[in-house]
Amino acid sequence: MKFHERLQQMRNRRYGIKETEEAADPKTKGPNCRGCVSFEITWDFTFPYGCKAMGFKTRKIPSMEVYEASGIHCQMFQPKPTKK
Repeated sequence: MKFHERLQQMRNRRYGIKETEEAADPKTKGPNCRGCVSFEITWDFTFPYGCKAMGFKTRKIPSMEVYEASGIHCQMFQPKPTKK
């Protein structure tokens, strides 16, 4: 076992993170809010991230909050247009 793998295991145990196959599977990852047109950074220090499409502010990335609350990934994701 490599050093960084052992270090990650120790961190997971310390913070109570359970290692599952689902977490390692890239297909189960939700959309990246930073690439969405509805994502915003707010001036509120207690709730720094927001979603314009759903109309809420949160401490975590909004897609993580949506997944924890509903069990499904964000359905409002729209990618930002690419700059040329």
